[in-house]
Amino acid sequence: MLRRIFQDVFGGIPVRFTIAYPLQESIDRLQSRTKKRPFRGLFEPSAVGRVSERKVRLQEVMPFFGNSFKPVFRGKFRQEANAVILEGKFTRF
Repeated sequence: MLRRIFQDVFGGIPVRFTIAYPLQESIDRLQSRTKKRPFRGLFEPSAVGRVSERKVRLQEVMPFFGNSFKPVFRGKFRQEANAVILEGKFTRF
């Protein structure tokens, strides 16, 4: 049981999203909906972080609300046979 708790807190939860768009369009679409700095979304909830093919790091920013343990997505895009995959983990850090 302690191992499970430790894994959830520090190891993260693996996820895999299959995307219906070509690789570059997938990156562009996610970049267009992501803010680069938390202060840009000061009065509305927003996704903040960096998006590139090799590195995706996103976190949700809620105005006037702090959460030290909020989930952060870390992952990368991958091109498979005939699909684009966004693969990564939701972690707390």
